Parts: sequence; C-alpha cells; structure tokens
Amino acid sequence: MRFVVMDLEWNGAYCRQTRGYFNEIIEIGAVRLDGGLLPAAEFHAVIRPQVSSELSSIVRDLTSITPEELEEQGKPFPAAMEEWIEWIGDGETVILTWSTTDLLVMMENCRYYYDDDRLPFMERYADLQAYCQQRIGTDSSQQMGLAAAAEALSI
Repeated sequence: MRFVVMDLEWNGAYCRQTRGYFNEIIEIGAVRLDGGLLPAAEFHAVIRPQVSSELSSIVRDLTSITPEELEEQGKPFPAAMEEWIEWIGDGETVILTWSTTDLLVMMENCRYYYDDDRLPFMERYADLQAYCQQRIGTDSSQQMGLAAAAEALSI
C-alpha cells in the first residue's frame, strides 16, 4: 500500500457559470511515501485559472504565487489532473490531507470541469488532522493547525 500526502492551493472568486463563489485550484503539491513512510517521489503542478484571472491578495501573501507564474507556468486543470492521475499510478493508494477541505475543493473543481464530482484517483482516504487530534487527545470540535500538531508531537 502506498500513501500520498496531497496539498492544494486555490483562489476564490465569483463564477458566473455556477452563479456563486468558486474555489479554483491553482496548485497541486504531493509527496508519495515509501514503505517506511519516507518521501519517495514528489508531484507539483501549477494551474492557470480559467474562472478568474484576479488572484486575491490573501492567496498571493499566503502562497507567494504570482499571477505571472500562473500565466507562464500554469496548465489547464484537466491537463494537470491527467498528470496527477498518471503520477499516482495503479495500485492501492491512500490519499492523505490535512482536514477534508482539499478534497471538497477538488470535488468542486471536478464538478466544474467534468460535470462529475467523483475523484477518479481516490479509492482510499485519511484525514491526517482528525487522526492527529485523536492521537493527541484534543477536542475534535476545535480544528488543530498543522504547526500546532507538529509542536504537540515534538516534530
């Protein structure tokens, strides 16, 4: 069994097509872990926004991604998804994220681009935030940040 830790960055904007707020993925980052849970391979894709060319200042400050980087290095979401699915490959893989938010945003993007919110790359999933909070023994009604969890675990 393989484990893939996934992290997304997205930009929120109003979308005329959906008549509402849309969280458009602008970056996918991931690490595949080996049998000893050590990093074995990395994936990175910059995605050119199609819904809004305006990148919020909050996203720019948080990620250091620039509109120029998205325009010059970004690829369309469907092309990035093809690469992502190929990188994950065949075989039993567990996708790991910090909370469920990244998966919900990925589903939202699949619904927008493919008219299907099914995630074609995912058969198994684990929420590392929920797992860490359970292991640490913190109240699950209060979401713990990754930095706080690492500190609590002396990592």
